[in-house]
Amino acid sequence: MQNTQSFLNPIIATNVRAVNNLGFTVSPDIANSDLAILNTATMVSLPTSFGGGIMYGLVTTNGNGDLTWTRGSDAWRTNRERLVQRTPWNLVQYSEQFDNAIWGKTNVTITANATTAPNGTTTADKVVATATSANHFTNTAVVANGICTVSVYAKASEYQFVRVQELNSGKYNSAFDLSTGVASQGTAGTTASIQSVGNGWYRCIITFDSGGTNLAVGFVGIPTLTSGVNYTGNGTSGIFIWGAQLVEGTLPQPYLPTSDRLNVPRIDYSQGTACMLLEPQRTNVSFYSTILNTTGGANNWTQGANNPCAINQIISFTGFQTAAKYTKTTGATTADYLYKNSVTVTSGSTYTVSVYIKLGTASNAVIVINNTIAFNTIVGANFVCSTANGFNTYEWKRVQITFVAPASNNINIHFGYHQETGVAAQADGNFYLDGLQVELGAFATTIIPTTTATVTRIADSFSRNNIYTNNLISASGGTWFVQLLNNISLTRDTFADGLILKDNSSQNGFIYTFGLSSPSAGFCLIRKVVGGVLSVIYTTTTPIVKSAIKWNGTTADVFVNGVKVVTATSFTATQLEILSGTGADTSKYISQMALFNTALSDIQCASLTSDVTDGFATASLYNGYVNQIGGVIENTNGLINNIQNFK
Repeated sequence: MQNTQSFLNPIIATNVRAVNNLGFTVSPDIANSDLAILNTATMVSLPTSFGGGIMYGLVTTNGNGDLTWTRGSDAWRTNRERLVQRTPWNLVQYSEQFDNAIWGKTNVTITANATTAPNGTTTADKVVATATSANHFTNTAVVANGICTVSVYAKASEYQFVRVQELNSGKYNSAFDLSTGVASQGTAGTTASIQSVGNGWYRCIITFDSGGTNLAVGFVGIPTLTSGVNYTGNGTSGIFIWGAQLVEGTLPQPYLPTSDRLNVPRIDYSQGTACMLLEPQRTNVSFYSTILNTTGGANNWTQGANNPCAINQIISFTGFQTAAKYTKTTGATTADYLYKNSVTVTSGSTYTVSVYIKLGTASNAVIVINNTIAFNTIVGANFVCSTANGFNTYEWKRVQITFVAPASNNINIHFGYHQETGVAAQADGNFYLDGLQVELGAFATTIIPTTTATVTRIADSFSRNNIYTNNLISASGGTWFVQLLNNISLTRDTFADGLILKDNSSQNGFIYTFGLSSPSAGFCLIRKVVGGVLSVIYTTTTPIVKSAIKWNGTTADVFVNGVKVVTATSFTATQLEILSGTGADTSKYISQMALFNTALSDIQCASLTSDVTDGFATASLYNGYVNQIGGVIENTNGLINNIQNFK
């Protein structure tokens, strides 16, 4: 399998927090502009920088404005280059803590935090070979598929060479000179490169085809460039290492620090600009989301005698060469079938099937879902992908089909040739497909890849405590601003409080609730809680893009899309301590969020919420940020112009 992902800066070594350092001087004529309003915020959350389980705040710079993220699983996102990417992409755990038990130590000792790392922190470790003639290395187990790229930052100490190796196979490794910045060619099947990142540090990189899923990534200092891992150490000589990473694909990708790899926020670009993504827990109940074979059997892919399906034909929406090609010949018969066989579902429940399609020489791609008893088409459970509805030969598009599961508790999903009445025939020629997903729910969520079993992605959530204690709001009130994209037209999985600002006892606060179905009268409602009593203060059937809630210790007002929709509703609480959000009900794309420790004026709230095509975090503002140590920073100026299109 081939990978052709590209990144603007594939070997950055510095991970940063984006920090507000604007220092605006505001003239009277722009005193109510978004720029001036931003300068008074006590907390600003933008999808710009993250690390571990934290989405870093731009304001404040002391961590009080950071959002703590929770999601106990991997997940996927659309990155700024329209590729669908695993998050976290670094498959190594505890990437900077080689003293952690996750890292094996074979005849080496680890001194933690022994010197200054490439990012300026004292977090780089020293690896010293023991005084014995034997194999020497520190290593960790990683599960990955196909072509992989391993990287580590290394700096010379007593030894000036480092060896980077995949130990399970023993085939793939290379040595690097940390004095001259030269990479040896490495063993057969290994591509090696090295990049200076300053202060004697080098990023040492090897790429190889793993040929399997169980890897062991190892590093060690060596006495000479030609030394293997077996040599005689002296108990004092070694090298410094920091920032280990393994990614799937041929490029190292920006370094992402990890601990247990859980709870990593997602900055998603599928809505046309960067957003913080929250999604519900979902399970892909369809095995083999990518076609690996067509041998048939329950929950596997089956094709007819003409073998119309060929695997791993072109680059998929992930950037990997995993997409299958389906070809229908003239005068096709049942020998041209391709279908996913006997996917287990629960009768009477609502499911959504999704798959990525790209047209080839065929003018359409037909998808038909039927039950597995009488092979009757499920009403409405079909879709014809054609140029008439936007499908083409140069970009990937995702199809979503929502239906009620049949009494058989099993479905077949047909691609291409079919014999169903009332559904358009498959045209001659070929098309491409990848990423099949079958999930319980009325809308599709981000891809959950599967192989031999179902896979579950845990729901996203975030929280920030001590809002009042840290003076992000005050005794005189405050203002809560939120910008959302594409959040309101979904039938929710379960009733949940989507976004909340409340006190510690949950007796007072404000709540956004999203999604169709009871108790919402519309697509989104805003409620207040006073003395433990809930009441709806605003509901809408039109999109909420920008909204602001302000309160002054007596009453509260609500502004939506530049309009004051709630005036002076009674609200006397001020000590609101907890800001939180969840994707348990529906998917949410948060473009920006801010707190102010005063109740802004009506003019300011109207200005802040009025332009629904843009936020106050314009490109010009980013020029005022300085970089400090924290997490990964993303360029949020990269826009996606065609949502759900993947070139």
